Amino acid sequence: MSSSKLSTTKMSTLSFADTRLKILFAIDASDATDKAFKFYFDNIYKEGTGVILVHCPDKPNLPTFSWKAAGHYPAEEIAKVMHDHNKKAHEVEYKYTAELELKKIPHHVKIIDSDQSIGHRLIKIAEEEKVDMIVMGSRGLKAIMRTLLHSVSDYVLHHSHVPVLICPALH
Repeated sequence: MSSSKLSTTKMSTLSFADTRLKILFAIDASDATDKAFKFYFDNIYKEGTGVILVHCPDKPNLPTFSWKAAGHYPAEEIAKVMHDHNKKAHEVEYKYTAELELKKIPHHVKIIDSDQSIGHRLIKIAEEEKVDMIVMGSRGLKAIMRTLLHSVSDYVLHHSHVPVLICPALH
């Protein structure tokens, strides 16, 4: 593996091997993810489908200067930022895994932290896991902003070799 980090957490007690289809579902803390999750499970999900939740938490903004002790390394501040960052990431992952457990849907979670683009990593995981579809939300950026900000959903849509369902935040 390259300098990218990839970890797999909790596998559902249900058998993932018994699934007919595998869906990669990109998650984050946005409303767009909530709406995509609800839309997919209310309208498209079929029994026997396994779900791979993929979460790429935003990188934390670490302080480089200590306001408490000017000129010193801000170790205490960094520890607090990292604690808060990890707590938020676990809350997002728990939110979706809890819903899948409740629905008794086989699943597992992959957490990615990469030097490469998130879109690139999603495509790579989709290929490695041999998924049948990618589902994700879109924050609803206008075309010019997607171009300037390199929209993850736009990248996935244009580079995926499997069908991609993108649910706009405004849905």
